[in-house]
Amino acid sequence: MLANPISRIFIGLAVFVLGPACGAATLSDARITEFLASNSGGLKDADGDSSDWIEIWNSSGIAGDLGGWFLTDEPDHLTKWEIPAVPLESGGYTVV
Repeated sequence: MLANPISRIFIGLAVFVLGPACGAATLSDARITEFLASNSGGLKDADGDSSDWIEIWNSSGIAGDLGGWFLTDEPDHLTKWEIPAVPLESGGYTVV
C-alpha cells in the first residue's frame, strides 16, 4: 500500500481516466470533477456514514452508465473497486 495519501489519489484518478475494462458497454467519456478523500461530516452515504466520495460528470454527448469503470489505490490491483453501473444522462453528474 502506498504511504502517501496524495499518491493514492493520483493512482485512483489515473485508473479512472484510463477508462473501462475491455468489452464493457459503458460511457466513452466521463470525468472526475470533485472528490473528498477525508469526509468528516459532509455528504452522507446510504448508511448515514460520512464516506469518501467522488463526483463524476458525463462529458460525452450520449447517455450511458459507468459499469466497467474502476478506482484503485493499488497499482498491482487495477480493478479493486468497480463503480456501479450508474446511469448518467449526457452532461449529467453523479456522486459515488
